[in-house]
Amino acid sequence: MAVESADELGIAFGTAILGSVLLGFYRTGLADTAPADLPGGVLEAAQETLAGALLYARELPGELGEALATADTDAFTSALSATGGIAALILLAVGIFAGIMLRGVSSQADLTETEDEPDHEPTTAP
Repeated sequence: MAVESADELGIAFGTAILGSVLLGFYRTGLADTAPADLPGGVLEAAQETLAGALLYARELPGELGEALATADTDAFTSALSATGGIAALILLAVGIFAGIMLRGVSSQADLTETEDEPDHEPTTAP
């Protein structure tokens, strides 16, 4: 039970951190690429979620809406790519750490040695 809770906590913690990184990259990317002539408050609202940004883009007239939709999807794609790269680096680091920590540990040693059984029969003196 404790192991399952630890696994769930680790997954939730990793999701929260990577989700925050993703949102940070998305907000920055959208701020850099969004059209300059957006109505007041639209950029801030669009930076909250991709779905919300696309809804705003549908409501804006003509080219302004298309430009916002393009900026939204480009910012999200770039953010997802950067976050995936960070996650891959973390996974690589964990793999290297595990390899270093498990170096010299034999998986067969635990199967062949038991503490309950002696290696040889005890000898008695005559």
